[in-house]
Amino acid sequence: MIDTGQLWALLRLRWTLVRSPGRRRTFAVTLMCLPGLVAAVYVCAATLSAGQGGIEVRVLLPTLLAAFAIFSFATPLIAGGGAALFPPEDLVAFPVRSDTFAWMALLLTPLNITWIMQVVAIVGATGYAVAGTGRELSILPSLLLWLALWTVLGSALAWLVVGVRQRRVGRIATWLVGAAVAGATLGLALANAVVPFLDSLPTTRVAARMILVPGRQWAELVVLVALTLVVALAVLPRCTRWAMSRVRDAAGGSHVHRRLAAAPTTWSLVRKDCLAAWRTAPLRRGAITLTLLPVVLAAFSDVSWVGLVLVPALVAAGAVLLYGINAFCLDAGGTVWLATLPVDPRRVLWAKALSLTLVTAGPALLAVAVGAFAIAAAPTAVELTAVLGAAAAGVLVSVARGLRLSVTRPYKADLLGPRDTPAPPGAMALYSLDLAGRGILTALWFTVTLLGGVWYGPLIGFIPVALLTAASLSGTARRWSDPAVRARVVTAVAYG
Repeated sequence: MIDTGQLWALLRLRWTLVRSPGRRRTFAVTLMCLPGLVAAVYVCAATLSAGQGGIEVRVLLPTLLAAFAIFSFATPLIAGGGAALFPPEDLVAFPVRSDTFAWMALLLTPLNITWIMQVVAIVGATGYAVAGTGRELSILPSLLLWLALWTVLGSALAWLVVGVRQRRVGRIATWLVGAAVAGATLGLALANAVVPFLDSLPTTRVAARMILVPGRQWAELVVLVALTLVVALAVLPRCTRWAMSRVRDAAGGSHVHRRLAAAPTTWSLVRKDCLAAWRTAPLRRGAITLTLLPVVLAAFSDVSWVGLVLVPALVAAGAVLLYGINAFCLDAGGTVWLATLPVDPRRVLWAKALSLTLVTAGPALLAVAVGAFAIAAAPTAVELTAVLGAAAAGVLVSVARGLRLSVTRPYKADLLGPRDTPAPPGAMALYSLDLAGRGILTALWFTVTLLGGVWYGPLIGFIPVALLTAASLSGTARRWSDPAVRARVVTAVAYG
């Protein structure tokens, strides 16, 4: 049973902590626009004349449903059970039930940009596939039930794995299972058996019943999904309660070698930030996920060079969300001490920019490399320059935006627990939309440069992006040079 008293009290407290009226209005408008966006995408897609394209989308729809089920489990697992309204240490003194943590994480799921993009893609594909069949209104409820079911099931399974990983044996077992899944995925890709495997998944039969088989079988499917959803909602708090009742065993310590004192250089500051990012559990998990994601997408999708232009900018936006929108949070409580060191403030800022660029460029370039390996056809000169230009521009745009937000809107975030984020959930949702929008616009800009058909077109298109990025970084550096701005950032990061 849901304890609405605790849940709504915590939600009201988080809303109260958003002190800026402008941020409140923006967040409220965003929340209200999400259902409208889903409905608008479905209506627009359902009014199109599908024809032959509808058949192709029907073939693709089971793959989209299977991908949604996988990501519904992987996303909360990476976050240690799901996003949190407050850092766990802030609620230690209060009798918050484990069930409340489960419902909070579930309510915050729609604020995840990956979840939103998948829902919009599936709803749009389904609307396009059923266009002209006369069943447009009856399909949407069953589809939403299916998406809700896998969102709840994914959260429950993630909590179970979190509980298993509280013991050393469980952690070893999950790593072995993960390696086996990765090996099986690679084997399917090398054996060209991806399509037969996708055809054998239960999602194929579900999609067929939702779209192709009206009448009794469709009604049976809706009833079955609804009953399973009720069971999943009852199981979710029990999984959370079991996971949070298990005490984590000793994970072992690490040996820290003392180094000779030396004057801090730019590269020593970069090294410090990169090591801090890797030692932080949520950042490490996010980096590993962003590294493996292009491999999985390449194995289960047919990518072209034009489609590859869209990938690196979006991957770079996701990498900046790991900590780049609040880059100084890596220093945590040591921010005050670091601010007293005799180091040029601009050197500190450029060190943050370099470390963030390294963390962002790695997954973006890997996405390009994996995508290029998966494409059978050799690229033309213009396609190659467009892909590389989109990757470089995506990294620059995301890093520049992350540094600007780090200086103008700092937050206190110690990132000690696996569910900690560098900013509050509402801010993370808005930043996700912001960075994803910039990434999409950057990718579309380089897609436009392909229309000229000349190899230097993307290079010319890169020039305005580089100039705008340089202007943004220069403005951020000027703000950071102001002692009052630096004091505000240090105070916010260290004390909140």
